[in-house]
Amino acid sequence: MTDWWSPWGQVLAAILVLASIHPATTAVVRWGDGRAVRRPWRPRCLTDDHDLAWGDVVPVVSWIRLGRTCRTCGVAIPWALPVVELAVVVVVGGVVVVHPGPVLVLLAPVAWSVVVATPIDLAHMIIPNRLTLPLAGWSLAAVTGLALTVGTWVDWRRAVLVGLAVPAVMLAMSLLFELVRGEPGMGMGDVKWAPSLGMAVGWLGADVALVFVYTTVVAAGVVAIVLLATGRAASARVPYGPYLAVGAVTALLVGGDLPGLGGLALA
Repeated sequence: MTDWWSPWGQVLAAILVLASIHPATTAVVRWGDGRAVRRPWRPRCLTDDHDLAWGDVVPVVSWIRLGRTCRTCGVAIPWALPVVELAVVVVVGGVVVVHPGPVLVLLAPVAWSVVVATPIDLAHMIIPNRLTLPLAGWSLAAVTGLALTVGTWVDWRRAVLVGLAVPAVMLAMSLLFELVRGEPGMGMGDVKWAPSLGMAVGWLGADVALVFVYTTVVAAGVVAIVLLATGRAASARVPYGPYLAVGAVTALLVGGDLPGLGGLALA
């Protein structure tokens, strides 16, 4: 580790991860239903009708202690929310541990977006503009700030090129699929999310970007094979966002050291 991983750095990292849990569950519920997130720092019921005590939103613990219902109104709290809470700890916390330092200004929001976008896409087949568009602007500002301070303009150029190339290829594939099959190959939410993912992995290196692309394609291929084998390929509607999430998490946590890719890199 570097000097950033001092005891104070560890405390700040823990605060960052814990502070991002409640906004993540709030965003999953409200963005998924098409609602805006108002005052994400204040705990509110899923119905958005009343505030909650902070003791009622302790990750996982409160869900178990309250019997999976809201203490005030009795609305059921779905099991997916504690899963999201644990995912924030694993994914965002993992990124914080693997990449301590200024680069977290870029990587932490992208890791958080993976946790939020995946359940929304699985449940509603969308990745909302409320997530993708601000994140793209933030990611571009972050790589620019990093290039001006701790990185180089070569890093910036690579990050931006990957951030442009990934959605461009996805859009081309979707248009080609629509031309052949008469229906879109993927939603535009995936395409609008891709620049942020591309800039994050591109900043870390060409080998990391390759791991992202490789694992995304492999994840999609595995699911496609399963659907074909079970005879559900024609009727199944599977969002593409989770594949991007698998690729992003693998690239951010494993980096360019994925077995079997040694010696390969983007030019």
